[in-house]
Amino acid sequence: MSPRRSDKIVILGVALIAIALIAIIGIVYYITTLQPQVIVTPPPSPPQPTMYKLTLPTVFTVNDIWAGRTMDAVTITIYKYTTKETLESGVVTSGTYTTVNKLTSGDRYWVKLSKNNAFKYYDVVIPMEASPAASNHYITLDFYTVGTWPVKLFAPDGTPLTSGEAFNVTAKNNKYPSFTLMLGPPLDDTGVMDTYDPIKAIQRQTVFYIHVTGPASNKLIVQNLPILYTVSATDRYFGYAIDSSKLIRDRKPDGTYASEGIMSITLSFDASGLSPGESVSIECFVYAFTNADYFKNYGTHPEGFLKISTDFSFSIKA
Repeated sequence: MSPRRSDKIVILGVALIAIALIAIIGIVYYITTLQPQVIVTPPPSPPQPTMYKLTLPTVFTVNDIWAGRTMDAVTITIYKYTTKETLESGVVTSGTYTTVNKLTSGDRYWVKLSKNNAFKYYDVVIPMEASPAASNHYITLDFYTVGTWPVKLFAPDGTPLTSGEAFNVTAKNNKYPSFTLMLGPPLDDTGVMDTYDPIKAIQRQTVFYIHVTGPASNKLIVQNLPILYTVSATDRYFGYAIDSSKLIRDRKPDGTYASEGIMSITLSFDASGLSPGESVSIECFVYAFTNADYFKNYGTHPEGFLKISTDFSFSIKA
């Protein structure tokens, strides 16, 4: 029997009420539970200043990095970046050097600073300019005054040795002596910096060496330094590249030191193979602007190296 018309109306009404309730529940759930997505529009970026690519003379200012003032009498050499050809060279006066050639913003050059046989290379990009009316580019570079480091040596018991003195392992009853070598201090506001050399394509390092020689020197074992180069069994070089930043003596305006420029190195030997009366000579020195691997391969230094320590030698005898 088909439902009556009144029954259909009732069923339809119930369905509409159910749909309305579901809709109301959904709206309440959305409002109380789900957070509407908030779209935040960032503020517009401030307009960037227009920069201009200009071809101008370039003024280089050279600062003494530790003395805190400009430097004079520094030779500046500018090389083309790719070919390494010299573009120009001149001398810094009153703290600045202005190029003869006009240089273009964005172009890249190698710039070498040198004075008193010390040198440093910079990889320089010519700056863009804020005004089309600019008359010069300006670049500031740091340089320094190279120091000289006194060498002092102390016996295993702490007694200082003088240059040329012999340490007798038999008399001291110590055939395995360890010495403390001290470098420095140099003069205030001096130091040395390693640098990449684009002309030679090598890293210019600061290297500590000892030179071990004498007819019986093959019987002396150097325990804690790597071999660098062997001329013969009785003529050998040992050493390694040291951290040049530890050699900086930087005196602050208040009289204290940011760094003292003093470095200690331990030299340990096995002299048990020496016979009574035999002696081995040992020279100690530090070279800057060299390279340990270069010396290891060729037994000599690249052109431009510089000895930066005082002379010191001693001997170990039985």
